[in-house]
Amino acid sequence: MSSRSIAATSRSTDCRGTGHSRSTPETHAVTNRLRRPRITFESENYRFFVRLPLREAFREGPGLDEAVRGLEQAFGFRITEIHWLHDDRRPHVVYRPPAGVTLPPDRDSMTEVSFVVGEDGGEWVDVLQADESIRWDEFLRQRVLPCFRRYLTTRCDEEIDRIPYCKARQGGEEPSGRRFRKWRKRSSYTLPHENARGSPIEARMAEGLTQAGISFVMQQPVFYEGRRFTVIDFFVERGKLAIYCDGYEYHYTKDCVIKDRQQDRMLQYLGYKVLRYTGSEIEGGLDRCVRGVQMFMEQARRRQDPDGRAGD
Repeated sequence: MSSRSIAATSRSTDCRGTGHSRSTPETHAVTNRLRRPRITFESENYRFFVRLPLREAFREGPGLDEAVRGLEQAFGFRITEIHWLHDDRRPHVVYRPPAGVTLPPDRDSMTEVSFVVGEDGGEWVDVLQADESIRWDEFLRQRVLPCFRRYLTTRCDEEIDRIPYCKARQGGEEPSGRRFRKWRKRSSYTLPHENARGSPIEARMAEGLTQAGISFVMQQPVFYEGRRFTVIDFFVERGKLAIYCDGYEYHYTKDCVIKDRQQDRMLQYLGYKVLRYTGSEIEGGLDRCVRGVQMFMEQARRRQDPDGRAGD
């Protein structure tokens, strides 16, 4: 375990003075209600969170796109969600990747890096360094700190111009990366990828729906009373369909069956039509699964317009 203190090597830059448009009064109102910001970074089998807010100039439009690209480049992980909560605990999601985006593969060795931003005790940030071509302290100095200075602030709206304390657990020190490991049974996988456990059936279903021209959103969170209680594998707006791909290993223990049934009842209460397909159904008859989805979409269309005049 090693520790350092890292300061910025160049003058701190305020993005609000670099040509970006200033925030409107409406944006300031949102900022004042912002609570619990979180940026989710993922690879095939790992994820971590940065719980710091984006600067106002980077919360929407081209500014947001730039921030996502910059942060992804700095860490080598995909950003799968950026959100915060309002005062009434309503979620405000500002970014999710488009459908079809895949997660980067994992490296053989990773380094856990923990560091502090801000003054007066600061705020701890725990991340993974995937690129082992540079030392972890150089990783912080050359990539993370400049990126944080430009795109993020502390939760007290302070500039991030130095890292007063940092430490690292490197790849050879067990159990490096273990606490960042995703667990499929906890709905931790949010995008399709090739090697992650339990993911091939989701990738197959995504391929089948796409080939059939069905629009969908992958890993759509559902909130009830301000809290997330489930993540739908595939959400289809036509018919409000909640599609789950259930691998045998994770969904056919007694506890999981009970949990799935309780979840289905709540989704039905909220107006969703729940469709569950097992791994064997998807692998052995993907076309039948997709036709089943199309049948429910057609049923919803007929109910919406019994005379058959509704467009798709």
